[in-house]
Amino acid sequence: MILGHFALASLAKQSCFHKDNWILLVVASIMPDLMDKPANIFLGLPGRGVGHSLIVLVAVAVFAWLLCSRLKINTDFLFPGVVMWLSHLAGDFVKPEVFFWPFLGQLEPSPRFDFWQKLYQFYIARVYPEQFWLEAFCVAAALSLWAFRSGIPRLVVASLARQEANRNRGIWKPRG
Repeated sequence: MILGHFALASLAKQSCFHKDNWILLVVASIMPDLMDKPANIFLGLPGRGVGHSLIVLVAVAVFAWLLCSRLKINTDFLFPGVVMWLSHLAGDFVKPEVFFWPFLGQLEPSPRFDFWQKLYQFYIARVYPEQFWLEAFCVAAALSLWAFRSGIPRLVVASLARQEANRNRGIWKPRG
């Protein structure tokens, strides 16, 4: 779901794509859904459809590279964008029929996307437990990395050391 994709974008920004725009990383990490969910809602196409296929990723990347080359725009953002798009596909556990569309046949029709139903299925009923725990891990990792980089552990250790020093000097008294 969406929190996992945001967490992966955050991890990417904090770990390997420091110089890249965070908004680019987020948009690239949710691009398959930005393509497929509206197509499902308005056209009745599968919710995990062509936007979740490798051929569309390659086509979009080649088109973006050609357009940037033609307009003399720096193409350094393309690699992080492709990595984030692939992270979306990996996190969604895309079926081979979807990932290798159209080479493995047509996409199966799917019911219309219902946001609230998907939230319930994912977070409450846990219909997709592997994806739920993968998302939980990604969110925890992103928050942990953010906390570590922002110095929160140093603040906690300093606070505990200050409490211990005050206790040793007799200043600090436990609440009872």
